[in-house]
Amino acid sequence: MLNTKLFQASHGIDLKRNVMCNWHDHLADRLLPLYDLIAERIRMSDYVRIDETPIPCLEPGVGKTATGYFWVYQHAEHGPLFDWHKSRANTCLDQILIGKNGKPSFNGYLQSDGLRAYRTFIERHLELNIIPVSCLTHIRRKFWEARHDHPRLSRWIIRQIGKIYRIEKRLKKEKAAPLDRQHTRWLETRRHYDHLRKLFHHLEKHRRILPKSKLGKALSYARDQWGHLEPCFMDGQIEFDNNHTEGAIRPTKLGMKNWMFIGRDETGWRSAVIYTFAGQTPSTHDLHGAFVGLATPSQGLAIDVDQTPFEIGSQSGDRGDETFPEDRRINRSEETQKGVGAWDAIGQWRPIF
Repeated sequence: MLNTKLFQASHGIDLKRNVMCNWHDHLADRLLPLYDLIAERIRMSDYVRIDETPIPCLEPGVGKTATGYFWVYQHAEHGPLFDWHKSRANTCLDQILIGKNGKPSFNGYLQSDGLRAYRTFIERHLELNIIPVSCLTHIRRKFWEARHDHPRLSRWIIRQIGKIYRIEKRLKKEKAAPLDRQHTRWLETRRHYDHLRKLFHHLEKHRRILPKSKLGKALSYARDQWGHLEPCFMDGQIEFDNNHTEGAIRPTKLGMKNWMFIGRDETGWRSAVIYTFAGQTPSTHDLHGAFVGLATPSQGLAIDVDQTPFEIGSQSGDRGDETFPEDRRINRSEETQKGVGAWDAIGQWRPIF
């Protein structure tokens, strides 16, 4: 949300909060066709990284906030896509990954942390060819948290994981192609990977490490997730971690310096749509000729409205009403539908769109 006091001090304009909320509501509606196209392209891809983050949400009549979640889908070509839900249930993934009305669903590599919901989702859709990929950063983080309980062992494991990351850093610096990355991983990374796998097995079977200790939990997590790093050796496009998705989530935490919570559950989708495009860069994609990007904070969100696909139904013949799904919209009164705008300097009402 814009800092109204700073805006008034800089430009001499007093923007009311309800006016800005109407703008955001209308903007999300206008962006929804592009949002749905990004979701469709993610379903058509063969590799997606997903993470979720808690966001406080008002519950009218309760007098306190509840917890909602942004689910973030990250793809190298299509950028981040935010989705809003009130839970971390595996069924939340259906909204983006499962095609509707006969359209194809996602098939490919799904990279995530160890949240059980992802594995349950995959088990629930065995007809799809979805391969789980774990995150090396999350595994490392568990051992970092255990470094004070067993300093020598934990730090040694962290150093071995660091060797894998040094190889990845070199490959990234060399701008290695996926096939080159796959080849190098087999020649150099594989021995570190296998060494750690054998170590985890040995420690869990033969060392007296309490299962409920921090190191015991780290070992259990690593044993459960380590085998799901195998796809990194099968396909060079796959990363060893989910850091890009966590990076896409960061703006939501920075944004909370300006806002405290989502206003209500049914408007969470609006913030998800706008955050999706706030996370895009000019090089991410160019959908139907619409430029979307954030070059500087002052530039904001630049959209060529004439080129956005608001008449997709008439252009393609098969999109029609599904361009604006009814369950993602907020019912408005006729008065709100007739005009979203602001009073100008001479006292005339100016529609924004």
